[in-house]
Amino acid sequence: MNDNIDSNNATSIPYEFSNTEKITRSIFSPINVKKDDTLRNNAFTTPPNKDEVSVNRLNYTTPNFIKKISKFISNPQAGRNYYGIGVIDVKEIYESNSDIVYTPNKVTINKITIDNKFHSDIKIGFVKEVGKPLPMKYAYKVEQMVQKARFYKDKNPNSNYWESGSLI
Repeated sequence: MNDNIDSNNATSIPYEFSNTEKITRSIFSPINVKKDDTLRNNAFTTPPNKDEVSVNRLNYTTPNFIKKISKFISNPQAGRNYYGIGVIDVKEIYESNSDIVYTPNKVTINKITIDNKFHSDIKIGFVKEVGKPLPMKYAYKVEQMVQKARFYKDKNPNSNYWESGSLI
């Protein structure tokens, strides 16, 4: 699968983040959204045994690539239907007493690999155990990010292109 059509600026991505940089989070239904299309806290909760929330650096790619990777990692059989994109500024991550690190990666599903040069991880400073909730201090960090994030529901999820307005 060739992702180079959306890889503008990929060779010049700095490891440092600007406070005004836009960060995107893939949003899936029904697991990440409530019935009123607002985000659940799990949209920014770290998975068990890790301190990393996978996100992408919008300033260095396009909404089309973000949608492409989001659809690629969706898993409808597990309740992960691609639904839209969440956007948060780096400054808002820092204001939530969390951090972000640049972690480019490759994603392979069913023998197809996408090179994701825009991938980063939000770090809340805690590794959650399987089956246990986050301690209040860390749950509050997640809640702060969810409140600050802007959610953009994809009006045409079956399309290969982002057609639902500007991500700001």
